[in-house]
Amino acid sequence: MEPTTNPIVDYERIAPGARLANLAAEFYEDDSLYVAKSLNLSLSELAKTYNGELAFTPALALHAEEEFGVPVCLWKRLEDNYRLFNAWGLVKPQRASAFVNGAKILWKVNRLDYAYPPGNHFVDMLSDRGLDKADGARILEISQEDFARLQDGELPFTLDYAKAIEREFGVPASFWTGLEDDWREFKGQKEWLRKFENPDQLKPADCLVHTCELLQDALEDQNLSPDDLARKSELPIELINKILSGEERLLESPINPRLGWLSDVADALCIPFEFLRDLETQLYADDKEDFI
Repeated sequence: MEPTTNPIVDYERIAPGARLANLAAEFYEDDSLYVAKSLNLSLSELAKTYNGELAFTPALALHAEEEFGVPVCLWKRLEDNYRLFNAWGLVKPQRASAFVNGAKILWKVNRLDYAYPPGNHFVDMLSDRGLDKADGARILEISQEDFARLQDGELPFTLDYAKAIEREFGVPASFWTGLEDDWREFKGQKEWLRKFENPDQLKPADCLVHTCELLQDALEDQNLSPDDLARKSELPIELINKILSGEERLLESPINPRLGWLSDVADALCIPFEFLRDLETQLYADDKEDFI
């Protein structure tokens, strides 16, 4: 069962250690033992560095530069940003809610409340090497006006730009394309979050959760237990537990819906039937047109 497609960023992925993990996978096919040894870390420390639990120290940044070609100044900036915004509570899973047809619907959101364009990081790297924006424009073979737009994130940081930097400085192109992916997702997420300013315009396709997660949130919001839902819906508790865990679907298929189960659960939690039905059927995107 695949999740719905939306602009969403895993908050752990933006830790500098996650960048390290991506490079390790690219260079050494996830040979953790070799990577840990080359970075002077234990396997446990490497895992904690990957997910942001351990600080990305200057010594580690130096080892990472030697191993992967990404300069210390970039690792330091990524680490400083991650720790600062994490301390401010801006890098963590959150929830958002809206009223749809009079019923409160909850969405789980891994919000990314900050991101910087890769061009911004590139300017920092240039400065660290005694170069300026004119040098950057020359390296990328673009005008200074376009370079300014690149720095501000208005111009996409293409693979060609990433390869040009790799040729000039040895920083892997994948490092820059990863930063660009985060920047674009961040901008897309901001657009997505604006939809909550007009809840009436929300559609099930805007939801970031599986049906089972939405039901779990609805139970929590209404201070209900699975037993309460079983009692209110008059469905067996064993079935309710399977629905809440995602083992059992409310719809068997787009053309053979279990409308009884769905209707019972929707009524019990005061969720609009049509909303819950559409959310469930969108998981079958390829067959959606066949739904009756």
